[in-house]
Amino acid sequence: FRVSLEISEGVYISELAVILLYLTEQTSSDLSFIAHTTLARIRMQETLTFIATELHKASSFLLNPCLDQPTKSFYRQWLRGPYELVDQHLSIMPWMLKDPFTVADIYTFVVVRMARSLGINLNELHAIDAFMARMQTRPSVIAALHAEASFERTWQLSDPGPLFSESVEVSLSLLQPSQ
Repeated sequence: FRVSLEISEGVYISELAVILLYLTEQTSSDLSFIAHTTLARIRMQETLTFIATELHKASSFLLNPCLDQPTKSFYRQWLRGPYELVDQHLSIMPWMLKDPFTVADIYTFVVVRMARSLGINLNELHAIDAFMARMQTRPSVIAALHAEASFERTWQLSDPGPLFSESVEVSLSLLQPSQ
């Protein structure tokens, strides 16, 4: 399963970190700062790649129905390490790239929520807890969580067939800096 985004007729990009950079650059928000300096862009790519590989992709092992519980328990323990690095980072910075709020913060928020739902122990990671609390006060995050809950209720009440069998439109509302 690979996520791709059609950016013009017949032209697709893939890899979530690349898609997030593309979407960020398409907004008229302050989040497009990454295009202005080489170092800022490199830091953004570095952060998104870390989130994609060390947190998001690594967690996918826990979704494998063929893995036994001892193996899943091992992965849950092992995955705590990268989250401890994120916690250390967030203990000295308010956001993943210090300031301002960026798409890396949105991605981190999503991945931390996923980790918790997969049973990865994030207890005692106080900087992550504080980060998540900050994120949950943002109006766009509140709206996205309400939309997600509505989608989940609709999904449970219907039989839509295979998940993501059709194109899904994505709102760029999370990318608005004032939100």
